[in-house]
Amino acid sequence: MAWMLLIPRLYPFREKLDVQMSGPKGVIVKSIALFAFGAGASQAALIDRGAGLVYDDVLDVTWMQDTRYVVNSGFSADPLLTFDQALEFAAGAAYYDRVREMTWSDWRLPGVSTGATQGWDPTGASNELGHMYYENLGLVAHTDGTKAELKGNPWFDLVNRHYWTGDVLKPDRAIWAFGFGSGDLTTTGGGDRLFVWLVRDGDVGAPPKGVPEPATLTLLGVGLLGAALARRRRSA
Repeated sequence: MAWMLLIPRLYPFREKLDVQMSGPKGVIVKSIALFAFGAGASQAALIDRGAGLVYDDVLDVTWMQDTRYVVNSGFSADPLLTFDQALEFAAGAAYYDRVREMTWSDWRLPGVSTGATQGWDPTGASNELGHMYYENLGLVAHTDGTKAELKGNPWFDLVNRHYWTGDVLKPDRAIWAFGFGSGDLTTTGGGDRLFVWLVRDGDVGAPPKGVPEPATLTLLGVGLLGAALARRRRSA
């Protein structure tokens, strides 16, 4: 495959696109994430939310830290799946979060930007796996057939193979896949067997809808206390 440099594009699935963990509050690792067309840079971080879940605060997605969940969940003894099997696995995946004591079942395969082309995009702006590879893990493009060193990263157990995305260029014949080790976005047939890594939209550590954040509750408490003191002064 000839070398091609992708033109950075905005993600249609996320306008922003990093992960790590230790304890309930999590550990943050900062890096710089580039946005489409080099328009600017933003602080990004991978945040360990506990229970094997890692939040990317740029893409606003949560990654499953277990990159072998296909096997560990009992779905298949073989970590390599066809595209249809990968879609089935993602649709039926249910992951128990022991920190928040709930099960997450809205998993999907990573996305690819509209208009993406095959090749290497060192900005990581054409797909979610590319953003993870280049921006979050700080890996580089390998256009000469060599492979990236994946074992040193503290976040995920990845291998130098291609992983499915959830996006199709041409039905049955050209499904997008990303190469960890090479750093390239390519297409392959749906019958090929690739690795699968699940992601879900949003932050598992965010408060449930309708539940105020701690800072909001603190401000509310201070306000109520101030109002009570004011009433006492007026009545004195």
